[in-house]
Amino acid sequence: MPPIFINSESLGSRLIALREKEKLTQDQVAREIRAPLSFIEALEEDNYAVFPARVYTEGYFKKYLGLLSLSGEEMENLMRELRIELDVGSISKIRNLAPLRERSTVSRYLYPFKIPVVIGFAAVFIFTSFIVVRLGAFLGKPELSINEPFREAVADDHFTYLRGKVEKESRLTVNGREITIDQYGNFDERFELAAGLNILEFLVEDRFGKMNKEIRYILVK
Repeated sequence: MPPIFINSESLGSRLIALREKEKLTQDQVAREIRAPLSFIEALEEDNYAVFPARVYTEGYFKKYLGLLSLSGEEMENLMRELRIELDVGSISKIRNLAPLRERSTVSRYLYPFKIPVVIGFAAVFIFTSFIVVRLGAFLGKPELSINEPFREAVADDHFTYLRGKVEKESRLTVNGREITIDQYGNFDERFELAAGLNILEFLVEDRFGKMNKEIRYILVK
């Protein structure tokens, strides 16, 4: 691998300079590469936390570079710098995680006269847990299990399959479009995608009016 020389200027500031050299605005770049304006602003501010996953950061950064008058070597060097920055950011997050607490190794002895008390507490605990589980099933969110698509996916085709399961007698919509479910609550349907980043909002509502929602991101190349 050739040596990597990293410029002292930030990647974002160099993107701005290269864009202005091409006499392009942020809006024009966003339209050309079919990206949200917020993604263009984030790249120029080195704010990669805006992107839902690393694949989106690298994908839109590469598309941005494709609009600029750069050689293949220059584009590859900039992509290497971006990957280094993303790697450093990931390592920093790991180091900032709080250390795990050590488990206590102190042992306690259970005397015979305490056994009935322990059994009584265990019975109360089991009964309370049963009530909590049943009440949670009634008051909690309705079931929404999505097998496809994954939370963050990249697709070459302009369609995907929606597969999963919800509670029986529920109503499921994706971006406002109602999805057919069978008598067991399963759903399996083909869904058209647009070019660029697709945000799919799954919304299920049960017969009591309770709702549950999940989001999936799909990037169409």
